[in-house]
Amino acid sequence: MRTRWWASVLLAGALAGCVPLPTNPKDDASAAAKVSSKSRPSVRPVTADQVTEANASQKAEELRQELDREAEQLAEPPQAK
Repeated sequence: MRTRWWASVLLAGALAGCVPLPTNPKDDASAAAKVSSKSRPSVRPVTADQVTEANASQKAEELRQELDREAEQLAEPPQAK
């Protein structure tokens, strides 16, 4: 009786999604490659050694744009396969 109860608990957990199902590693690698190539910025990131007193406002604006691009990428829903 006790064995049946635990078996039913495990089955219910598996059906509810508590137990992860095996995935194909090829699919994960190809999806990661697509995301990484898409998420690369077209402009170089702003670093501290690039900022001087003369160009501080320009670099601050570039940094703001960089942060906005990253926020947009994070806000995009994942694409279905």
